[in-house]
Amino acid sequence: MATHQRSVGRRMHLYLRVVLIMCIVTAPVLVSRLDGWRWNRLMQRAVPGSTSKAIAAAPLRSPETMVARYFAARSDIINGLLPAGAGGLHVVDSLPDATGEAFPRTSTIVLVASDDVEALTSTEVHERAHLLYAREAPIAQRIIRSLPAPIINSYAATNDREHFAEMARSAWDLLRPAPLDMAEGVAHAMASAEELVPGTAGFVSIFVRHQAFATRRDATWWADAAVPYVAPSRAEWELLTQVLEAQRQPDATLAPWPVPSMREWVDQHRATGLAEGGVIGYLHAMSFWPSAMLLRVLD
Repeated sequence: MATHQRSVGRRMHLYLRVVLIMCIVTAPVLVSRLDGWRWNRLMQRAVPGSTSKAIAAAPLRSPETMVARYFAARSDIINGLLPAGAGGLHVVDSLPDATGEAFPRTSTIVLVASDDVEALTSTEVHERAHLLYAREAPIAQRIIRSLPAPIINSYAATNDREHFAEMARSAWDLLRPAPLDMAEGVAHAMASAEELVPGTAGFVSIFVRHQAFATRRDATWWADAAVPYVAPSRAEWELLTQVLEAQRQPDATLAPWPVPSMREWVDQHRATGLAEGGVIGYLHAMSFWPSAMLLRVLD
């Protein structure tokens, strides 16, 4: 009887190990399927594009009108600052507790319809930075570790990913308005932004090279004001600049990030987990390791 119980126990232990291994191996597929299910649910609420005739007949603040106004009025400059995703930009009527969201698996961005074009453009810049983080988490993490923490209770303090995305948004919001008239004003604005979202200067140093900003009278002031803040991680910011410049097209815009293959997406997940570190980060990376090995063999 005791021998039979031990035999049953060993079989159950073996079955449990097989189930756990299968769960780990198939985890990326399950996560991908959940992302796909959520994406499909969101797209059921997507605001369709409208013809000019339909816009004329639509209420002034209808979602369709707001979407058409956004695409007509949004700044094309952002296409030369950060890549979009090849999966496109989609607009929905609402998101839970957010005005936008990036989906690295499908290389897409979702925004919530709004009649505030400038705020929506800032959100798009923020989400484009999320796509960049997903692809270059090791570089982004080295930058973040060289920075002070964001102001407590600020959105940038939510987590490292939001901190990185807020750096880009903050830099865009600094440079977007009309040129400033005094170097002291630029230095003060930079210091204030760095206090709220440390790392803003790094994106300023990248963005200000764009021809739309480089020809302004305050361009040199912005570049100079960014120098002391960028210094601790200058090598990493230069690496990030090279990554972005590799996407540069003949028309000076940046090519969108392609939709990653399953293998690329799994590798990105593992790289992100290792870069973020800590128990959760390492467990995350390790849980994707079997799948990464399997996909490499199948490749």
